[in-house]
Amino acid sequence: MKTKFTVVMLLAAVLFCAGQTYGQIYIPTNDPPYYGPYNGAFLAGGDELKKHLVKGDTVLRGDSPWSLYAWVRMDEAPKGAVLIAGVGDPGEEYSHYLGVDGAKLFYWGGKDATFSGTAGLAPGKWQFVAATFDGQDVQIYANGAKVAGGKVDAGRISPLLLIAPAQFPAQENRHFAGKIAGLTVLRRVR
Repeated sequence: MKTKFTVVMLLAAVLFCAGQTYGQIYIPTNDPPYYGPYNGAFLAGGDELKKHLVKGDTVLRGDSPWSLYAWVRMDEAPKGAVLIAGVGDPGEEYSHYLGVDGAKLFYWGGKDATFSGTAGLAPGKWQFVAATFDGQDVQIYANGAKVAGGKVDAGRISPLLLIAPAQFPAQENRHFAGKIAGLTVLRRVR
């Protein structure tokens, strides 16, 4: 009877700590089932939308598949590269961000993991953008068509979701201006 009680208490402790750190050990969690959808209107030079994720979320691991997608409507074509949204601190080595530079859609995974493709994004109209990661390769899409992809090294990232980040390490004082609707992060490739 005492052994059964100990096992039940241990299980209760694990469930209580799910998503929390215990020392340096991360107990993985998949709760909530996904993040989003988030919506916002962003002014050039305005504020970003910041959401903190669960510290032990499996989507933060380097080998975990994920998808990030949203509808975007730019007020004007950006003059230089701007980030739309992503997970992790944009300055981190392994962050996951989707951005736009003129008519190009790009993936920003840190200074050594960037690639882009011409997406024909135009200001003043709603367009669907997405990025997926299967554990090795990132693919980026615009309006349902694949525009670029490539292999990336991946590692654990910070539990942070930023939409229209105010700071982009590769550019100074550039900020997405427009609307973002339905931004969602999933723990699988969609």
